[in-house]
Amino acid sequence: MSRCWNAIASDPRLKQPFLDADLKKLDVRCCYIGKEAWYCLGDIIDEVPPLPDDILEILNSPCPWTAEKKVKETHILALIPKDLTLNSIGELVKEPKKGQKIKYHPLYDLIEEEYGNTAETESYWALMTKDVLNGSRCKTRSKQLALAKEKDGYKAPNLRQAIFINFMLFVSKEISLFGWKKFTCCREKPEGKRLLAVGGFRSGGFRYSGLVVVENDDYGSNRSIGVAAVRKL
Repeated sequence: MSRCWNAIASDPRLKQPFLDADLKKLDVRCCYIGKEAWYCLGDIIDEVPPLPDDILEILNSPCPWTAEKKVKETHILALIPKDLTLNSIGELVKEPKKGQKIKYHPLYDLIEEEYGNTAETESYWALMTKDVLNGSRCKTRSKQLALAKEKDGYKAPNLRQAIFINFMLFVSKEISLFGWKKFTCCREKPEGKRLLAVGGFRSGGFRYSGLVVVENDDYGSNRSIGVAAVRKL
């Protein structure tokens, strides 16, 4: 059995059918955001980077956060495209080429100015947990960020990762990632003491534009805000 698996893992021609089958299953379970999902917004994908050679092993390995489950059961595998900004996706999701429209309100002025026009310089794949981490709510932001880094390769999502994945899951599948009463804190911290969290998604779109602005570092009294964990592949 191990010899057969090694042959599959080392030969792309043998591995591809298994990968295609796994990705199809992920898509059915709403755990996959590939180029087809992004086509809902139009022809905005210039390039699709290859998945890691060991992606099958990664998807079928035990989840670092929930050991009794596999990564493919607890994560979303998502393509994060280059050149797309928070401001531009905010307009695209209002009138997608197909899929669910989002009644999206502009981001807070501070966020639009400070982060809204920043884009990734290269497209890449990421794995993000489908829910906030167990035990991450009712903690300060600094403790949440530290918790997300406890496993190798993981950290809290940035704004683009959190918003892109939330938006595209809803546009292409009409699925709310965290539900409308849960948010993940993000790595960015604007000037001053305002802190950011993404989530609160419901059928009308993002509650509070999908962002919560907290005036201090004390999330302890807010049971809605936890932290997801993301791994860049």
